[in-house]
Amino acid sequence: MQDYLFNQNVLIGLSILTTVLCQLYLQTILKTSRSSFKKLPQATGLVLAAVALFIIELVSVAVIFSLDNIPASGYYLLFIFDALLVLTVFYWRTSTTSRVLGISSSICTLLLMGASVNNFYQYYPNLGFLFANKHAFYTQNRPIINVSNPRNFNAPTSLESRLHPKLAYKGSLYSTQIPGITSGFKARDALLYLPPAYDAQSVTFPVIILLTGVPGSPGDWLHGEHFEQTMDSFAARHQGISPVVVIPDHNGTFNNDTECVNSNRGNVETYLTTDVPTYLKSHFHVSQSQANWAIGGLSEGGMCAAMLTLRHQNIYQHFLDMSGDPAPFLRNSVQSSQILFHNSYQDQQEHNINWLLQNKPIEPGITGQFIIGNNDNSSLIDKMRRSYSLARSKGMAVSFERIPYQGHNAKAWGLAYQEALPKLSYFIGATNCESFCPK
Repeated sequence: MQDYLFNQNVLIGLSILTTVLCQLYLQTILKTSRSSFKKLPQATGLVLAAVALFIIELVSVAVIFSLDNIPASGYYLLFIFDALLVLTVFYWRTSTTSRVLGISSSICTLLLMGASVNNFYQYYPNLGFLFANKHAFYTQNRPIINVSNPRNFNAPTSLESRLHPKLAYKGSLYSTQIPGITSGFKARDALLYLPPAYDAQSVTFPVIILLTGVPGSPGDWLHGEHFEQTMDSFAARHQGISPVVVIPDHNGTFNNDTECVNSNRGNVETYLTTDVPTYLKSHFHVSQSQANWAIGGLSEGGMCAAMLTLRHQNIYQHFLDMSGDPAPFLRNSVQSSQILFHNSYQDQQEHNINWLLQNKPIEPGITGQFIIGNNDNSSLIDKMRRSYSLARSKGMAVSFERIPYQGHNAKAWGLAYQEALPKLSYFIGATNCESFCPK
């Protein structure tokens, strides 16, 4: 299926249309209100109004969404939209043509801004996903990734080698509420993937916990990451067997950046290490052994996965860190310390992945995968490589991989998960080795 919202021709077409409409609009204003532009105070007022609107929007984005990596094109187009909006309101009464062109150019600018931001994050892969049709997706070839192979790891006897089922139908995706009995955390509904073999076998299945980033929700995995299609394709290659995969909510709301710690924003560390595993073990046919449990995530969720595994090795023994920072972090160190750790330097250190790798004993059997887009922030790539080196020096079965031509976006994480899943499933004892085995 055509990748509509990622198609560069669409962006080019929108850019040309927006430019033409804006030019026509300005020409119309100049013709109908030529004298107005000779008045410096009036022109200055219009500029200041546009700037004020732009500043209000920037503050709103910073406070509500905590976004620091919106592409520059998004900000430029937002200011152009604000200027057009101010001009349209001010010159509303000049002529019908002016009103039509003003509204049209504003709408096109807004669409272009949305398309450019989406192209940066690659959140909605096509129009089907934009209109909530999660089954409209395009096929992906598995990527070529630079790999540093993990060290020797003795995987448990896989579920696949013991069952030999012959199933061809797809897995099931459910929404379920996981209550915060111990933590008191109020989470949104989680997503639960049960493999095709789940109902046909009276056995317990290994588990993968997946986390999204912020802002976001568990349903984000159904967009650009193509989670359901990846799982069904993987299960089909393994006779209907795959891990049970659960995507819990670890932020509570769209923009509540908890960084997966216990703070005033919610006792999320307790939720993910106590409430979630307890609920799943008591309600589903899943393994009781931590050797069969993995946790992974993207961006904020990637950091959470590595940090929680290292802090709670009796709960999770395998992690997948995709584009995560090396430690819980908000906008700056002071804010992080105050909001997340109640100004406790020791507590902050004990949640730092590198500190944990250097100071905490690593139990045998702990594995990790660090994956990041090759075009992501160079500083973040270096930080992840540093964490990988520390983990390797501790004798962990760990790998560091880069997705070619991708940045900090959904497409990178979707490709990364496709590549990481066979190893992760093998490590937790769900399936036989598919494309990689430790030497």
